[in-house]
Amino acid sequence: MNTNKFPKNPFVDVSPKSFHSRNKKHVTEDFVSENFKMINWDVYRPFNDTGIDLIISKKICSKEYKHTKFDDPTVNTCKKCNSKTLRIYRFIQVKTRELIDNVLGYTLKSKDFRTDPRHIFLFYSDHTEDFISISVFDYLNFFKDSNISHFGTPTFNQGNGKMNSLKYDFKNDKWFYGTQSWEQFRNESGVNYFLNRDFDTKLEIYSNKIDILKKKLFYDFKMGRTFKFNEKQKEEIRKFIEVNIIQKKNKDFMRLTDNYINKMKSLNQNVRESANSYLREYGNLYERTKN
Repeated sequence: MNTNKFPKNPFVDVSPKSFHSRNKKHVTEDFVSENFKMINWDVYRPFNDTGIDLIISKKICSKEYKHTKFDDPTVNTCKKCNSKTLRIYRFIQVKTRELIDNVLGYTLKSKDFRTDPRHIFLFYSDHTEDFISISVFDYLNFFKDSNISHFGTPTFNQGNGKMNSLKYDFKNDKWFYGTQSWEQFRNESGVNYFLNRDFDTKLEIYSNKIDILKKKLFYDFKMGRTFKFNEKQKEEIRKFIEVNIIQKKNKDFMRLTDNYINKMKSLNQNVRESANSYLREYGNLYERTKN
């Protein structure tokens, strides 16, 4: 059981385990929010549910990120080198689960993987009161480097896609994903890890890296049990994915979008308006096709 300073139970009169599943999500977000406040982060809760549960921000040293500790108070100049501070932002998606047979099972969908390195997955188990916080960039890199893939498959019959490989070793008080340690993402280590990264000043660079990682992992062709392919067919599928998706640049996809816009505009007005009703949530695309 974790006994470190962070996190700790802000609800002094009740255990987090006491809350029912119907309100556990809100209680957990309060639990996470109060803990980040206690280590001097500014915390905001989005008004609408967009897949981000909390927005946290902090001022850190602009010259050397590692000068700033995870629980340093907000200041205008660095206490170590007197450099000006820089305000950074992290967008937290909280996944709360109880441990079942020492496993913290969770589900992440493709839409959860924002192409933004400041997006953080925070896995919380109220049975250990641990935070496992990992940026989307580091999460994707872990699966690339470990050669574990749970993203790409042609088979739709996969249940709910729940991941059951994040495990807690009670005897040794350690977290593992499969056989690999995730201690670097635990509690204050995890916060320092995403704090001391230049995700804000090199946002576009890291976003491009995430884009490449997502293509590589999400379109990784894996054989499921539903479909049967011979070796020639497998190679044809892999080649098609490589040429038409992996190797394509943004300008290629923009050209496809432009072609789509032109086809939409050539349709009968009633048909166009009907088709356009499905595009309202995609603002730029909607504006280009409605007239």
